[in-house]
Amino acid sequence: MTLLAVGIGNPDRSDDRAGLVLARLLRLRRTCEVMVAGTAPEAITMRIKSRRPDVILLIDAVQLDEAPGAVALLTSDDLEERPAWHGHRPPLALLMRYLAAETGARVLLLGIQPGDTGWGRNLTPAVRGGIRRVAAMAAEIGLA
Repeated sequence: MTLLAVGIGNPDRSDDRAGLVLARLLRLRRTCEVMVAGTAPEAITMRIKSRRPDVILLIDAVQLDEAPGAVALLTSDDLEERPAWHGHRPPLALLMRYLAAETGARVLLLGIQPGDTGWGRNLTPAVRGGIRRVAAMAAEIGLA
């Protein structure tokens, strides 16, 4: 099984960069193949498709209505039910369905609840903790 992680976020907006930070951490630990999409994941769909992954894991800061640093594994159906959970254009649910149709891969979103998405380059402690928990879980199941 091949897993491709795709980090999404704005590197200049505090906790919005959580997806980028976690993706780079997974790359450093050689957890899986990783791509960094920045704020426009739709711009790298051709590169994603060329890798022919079995599972695509999008990683992004997502409004979950939880405490900062909370993490959730979401499907496109989850996002359709709660459209406020994302702010991307095109919506991540649409991107997820497109990638699933084009690749045959299972497409999931690992959402991390941000605390602060204002301008800045530092993660809040709660989000940094959420990223560490996910990295530790990846190690426990043999991905890191």
